[in-house]
Amino acid sequence: MVSSESGCDKLIILLDGVTILTESGEKSGTHAVSLAPGEHTLEVKYTKDSSDKEGQDCAKVSSVKVEIVEASGVLRFPSWKSTNKSKNSTTSKLYTFKTLGNAILSYDWLVSSES
Repeated sequence: MVSSESGCDKLIILLDGVTILTESGEKSGTHAVSLAPGEHTLEVKYTKDSSDKEGQDCAKVSSVKVEIVEASGVLRFPSWKSTNKSKNSTTSKLYTFKTLGNAILSYDWLVSSES
């Protein structure tokens, strides 16, 4: 979920240091990406600029999971929601994991229009 000032306060998701999603405003969706075997880091960040609050001023990512293609195994991670609403700030969460085979990383992000 990201409920923020459109174009200014952002949910940013990086996989192994590469941005795979940037969203702001009132939006939601599901995202999935294929992974090669090896160690990976998923970083979820919410950045807030110096302007005033719009929306809930937060971001949430849920249903974070890694499905191992060849071995029908699933790693599940806890949901994350930003809590810092201070101006000019960033809050983040790191998920670190290792896959032994090809895998699919998927997560849901949801935007709420509640104020």
